Amino acid sequence: MSFFSSSLQNKQDSKDLLTVSLDSSDEKSSILGSWVCTHWVEKDKQLFQNALPQIVLFLENGTHQSSLRSFMKVLTYLEIDEAYQGRVIDLCAHFISESHHKVALHVYCIHVLAPLMKLYPELYPEINALIELHSINKSPAYHAGYRHFRKTTKKNHTL
Repeated sequence: MSFFSSSLQNKQDSKDLLTVSLDSSDEKSSILGSWVCTHWVEKDKQLFQNALPQIVLFLENGTHQSSLRSFMKVLTYLEIDEAYQGRVIDLCAHFISESHHKVALHVYCIHVLAPLMKLYPELYPEINALIELHSINKSPAYHAGYRHFRKTTKKNHTL
């Protein structure tokens, strides 16, 4: 556990932290490390920006809700490179459409999707309908995320 707490203090350990966190074979380390990454990304976005390919790959293959949620939160801080935008949109749509995923993961997906809708306005009606469809019987946090999505994308789209 001391490795994870020291990673917040020592920038050199941050690359090791990211490597350990993205290793889904050690579930406990991945869960703890991904949580620390959600705090570290606020201090060093560039480290995570450079790891975007690995983060997207982890999200495509990861299975633990906590790690998926944490790395989706990390994506909310990053600029999604054009080469990964389609994959990220597909991932977010998949996570939102699967009811077994936690609401927090859905909400982070909504936050990641909002700026991408400005780049892909033709996808807006489908994504908006998907989010609205899955908002039924969801928590206030989900509805707040959906309001954020509509507000953020309102300038480019009429509802």
